[in-house]
Amino acid sequence: MDRFARLVSGNYLPPVVNQYGTHPITDGFKVASFFPQVRALAAAKDKPPGVETEVLASTGASAFGETNLADVLKGKTQYEPDRDLAGPLGVAVVAKREIAPSPARNAEAGGGTRYSRIVVFGDSDFASNAYLGLSGNRDLILNTIGWLAEEEDLIAVRAKDPVNQPVVLNMRQGRTVFWLPVVGLPAIVACIGVLVLVYRRRSA
Repeated sequence: MDRFARLVSGNYLPPVVNQYGTHPITDGFKVASFFPQVRALAAAKDKPPGVETEVLASTGASAFGETNLADVLKGKTQYEPDRDLAGPLGVAVVAKREIAPSPARNAEAGGGTRYSRIVVFGDSDFASNAYLGLSGNRDLILNTIGWLAEEEDLIAVRAKDPVNQPVVLNMRQGRTVFWLPVVGLPAIVACIGVLVLVYRRRSA
């Protein structure tokens, strides 16, 4: 759940993912990604020997992990610190482990170190047609595929269509955008109307 996401999409469920780990997949990422109904993930503390893990993408601090699905189905989105998970929360984790290739494969690879690789996402909908073109989702999944295939030259931050990109604001900017046009401007117009009405009555 992400209270800040409501300012962007009108829904608490797709959290705004704007924090990325130091990894080739997310190198140069400066855009947000959106994961509808994502499950929180974390790298295991006790790992097998030789396994390296890293959190690839995380939500902002405004998100939290709801542990009671029944409350969500009833429309309750209140954070409960005694049982819910406080943000930021990981939504994607990457792991790799060095492997010993066969002599033939080792010769083919030029004797370099090789790794088995895996990337786990807490949601699969972000890569579907409905969400693929949203903000950084396309780059994230394409870069992941390129890294898993050991084709690092395919990893890039691609040009975006400026017509189809949402504006992602931080919490302070979101509040400003809400208070000025929704509350501030109508209040100013109302005050001017009251002043005009008072002036006319006094002039009558």
